[in-house]
Amino acid sequence: MPVYLYNMPGMTHNPLTPDVLKKVCAQCENVVGIKDSSMDHMTFLDFQMAQPREDFELITGNDAQLLTALMAGGAGGVSCDCRCAERCADGRGG
Repeated sequence: MPVYLYNMPGMTHNPLTPDVLKKVCAQCENVVGIKDSSMDHMTFLDFQMAQPREDFELITGNDAQLLTALMAGGAGGVSCDCRCAERCADGRGG
């Protein structure tokens, strides 16, 4: 089963680091990506430099960072605002 790691240091107070990423991926072949919600573009780029293989997916959890993450080669984003935008777009309100 594919697994994504989740870096959310603002809530966990225990950030994942590129070194931890490398070690976990070396031991767990089913880790296919990481969602970075650190709100720090440099951390995202550090994960990009540490990615263990070509098909590894880097996803941002920061809405404001989505464009720059995509421009830097990220695979996409998981947005907390999508549900609100869907409701506004279909006329149900926010």
